Amino acid sequence: MKRQVTVILLAGLIQFLPAVDSAGLLPYLADDAGWSRLKITPDGQTLYRKDLQVTFPALKIEQEVAVAPEVVMAVFNDIENYPAFLKSASRATFRVLRREGQRVDAYQHLNVPLLADRHYLFRLNGPQPLSNTTGQSASWVVLDPAAEYGSEIDLARNQQPNLIYLRYGAGQLRVEPTAAGLTRISYRLILDPGGRLPLFLVEMLNEKGLTGLFRDVIDESLRRSGEALVNSPNQRD
Repeated sequence: MKRQVTVILLAGLIQFLPAVDSAGLLPYLADDAGWSRLKITPDGQTLYRKDLQVTFPALKIEQEVAVAPEVVMAVFNDIENYPAFLKSASRATFRVLRREGQRVDAYQHLNVPLLADRHYLFRLNGPQPLSNTTGQSASWVVLDPAAEYGSEIDLARNQQPNLIYLRYGAGQLRVEPTAAGLTRISYRLILDPGGRLPLFLVEMLNEKGLTGLFRDVIDESLRRSGEALVNSPNQRD
C-alpha cells in the first residue's frame, strides 16, 4: 500500500507532456496576454509566468536599462563569444555550426550538476521589427536532432551515450525604447529539459537559466556601451 501511495505522489509531481514543435511555441511567447507577475528579483528585474496546457509554463523576465537596443541585440547574437560573458553558463559549451545573415545555427552542451548532461541544436533568427512598436526581437528554437545536423548529435552521443536531448524549447528577446530614454528588455522562455524530472525541478532550472542569461546579457551590453563611450572621438582629449 505504501508503495502504491508513493507511485501516485510521484505521478503527480512528474508531468508527461506530449512532444511539440518548438517553432510552434513562438506565438505563445509573442502573445502579451496571460502573463502573471511572480516577483521582482534583487537586481530589479520583474519575473512573470504564463500557464500553458500544451507545455510547461512559459517564463518572462523584464527590466528597463540605460543601454542602446542595438547593443543588446548584438550581444544576444554573439554566440561565438558566449563563453566569455555568460557567467551563469560556465558549465556549458557552445559551437556555431552555420551563420547566414541574421540566422545562426548552433549546438550547446549543458553540464548539469547531479543530473545527466543535456544537449541540443538551436536556430537563432533576428533581429526583426516588432509589430506595432519601434522595438525589435530575436527568437530561437530547438531543432530536430535527426534533421540537418544529425551527425553532430551522433558524434556527441558516441562520446557520451547518456546525453539527453531537450524535448522542445524556444526563447525570444525583445528590446523596446521607452519614453524615458531607456530600453525595455524582456526575455521569454519555454523549455522542456527532457528526462523524467519533477515539475518543481523543471521550473526551478528554467527560472535559474532565464534570470542568469538575462543578467549576463545586460551586464555585457552595459560593458560594451561603456567601452564605446570611452572610445568615442567626442570623449577623447
